Order: sequence, then C-alpha cells, then structure tokens
Amino acid sequence: TTMRCKVLDLANNSGIANYTVYFYNSTGLLGTNTTNASGWASFSFTDSTPGVETITCNVTGNASRFYNASENNSKQLTLTTQEHVPPWYQEYGQSNVTIHTGDTILFYAHWFDNVMLDYAVLETNESGEMEQSSLASALKLNGSEDWSNFSITIPGDYPHGSYSWRIVGNDTSGNQNQTPEGVFNVWGWAKISSAPIEIQ
Repeated sequence: TTMRCKVLDLANNSGIANYTVYFYNSTGLLGTNTTNASGWASFSFTDSTPGVETITCNVTGNASRFYNASENNSKQLTLTTQEHVPPWYQEYGQSNVTIHTGDTILFYAHWFDNVMLDYAVLETNESGEMEQSSLASALKLNGSEDWSNFSITIPGDYPHGSYSWRIVGNDTSGNQNQTPEGVFNVWGWAKISSAPIEIQ
C-alpha cells in the first residue's frame, strides 16, 4: 500500500520540495519521506491486519525553510484491509452412517483460520438441494481454531432414505470453505399393529 501527500505553500499553492512528511497508522508512526520537486511525498507499507483503520500524513513547522505548519497540516484516509484465505479443516466425519428415526447422529469438523473463524453451517440435501439443514442452527466458531459439532436427533416423521451432508465453515472476512460430502441413511421401524384371527 502506498500513501501520497502533497505539501503546498499556502500563499501561492505551489509545491514545496524537500519537506519532511510523517506517515501514521492507527498504532503509531509508519515512517517519513521528503517531498519531490512537485511537493509530493509517498510512503509504501504493508498492512497485514484485516479491518478498517485511518492512515494519516502530517507536516510540522520547518524553521530551516522558514515555514510554520498551518491548521491544515494533516490529511487522513481510510484504509480497508481484507484477507482472502478461506478457513480450512483438518478432520471431519460423522458418528454413524445408518440410523433410525429417533436416533441422534453427530456431524463434526475441526476448523482453522489464519485470522478469525466466524460460524459453521450443516448442509444436507433433504430439500433436494444442498442447503442448511432444517434440524441444525448455525454454530458460532471462536478464535482461529475450533470444532463444529452438530448433534441432531432425527424426528419420527423424517422421510426415510439416503442423504448427503457437508459442513460449511466461514471466517470473519467473509471467506468460506466446505468439507467433502458424506452420506447418512435414515431407516424407520416396522411393526405389526394388530393380528386378528378369523375363524372360518
């Protein structure tokens, strides 16, 4: 990132050469540079912290040049730094492949991020498309390493069949990643409700 600031003579608006300009971010002084023949000074730096912060260039009085700093001795710009590395998982899985209605099944993934995790969503294809499961709310993830553990109980009226699932992890910068799809099978229980005997 490079910030440029121009230093002018207040009387005639001409650029002042060889004038020291100070550059600051939200934590302190980044460095200094002197203006060129047109009055421009630039400073290049690397901002590796995601978020929004204020960058300031500032001049002070220069007795050797017979200049005092005016009330317009600084300029501020807003810098937004984004990171584009998605979260990643190192382990994922499920507690069972085949379950019955009324049983509980666990889907899990171990997430990591280079800055900060945000939340995870369990997706299934119960509606015909992969989308958030109706049986699980999104889970808040904390820090740069956390587990997403979705423990769900299959209701009695859940349609029997084979379903796909995956977990989608999100970080605070809006990046996301997903586990490979897995499969779980939901079975029901059959019973005899009555067995009358007819006498012929």
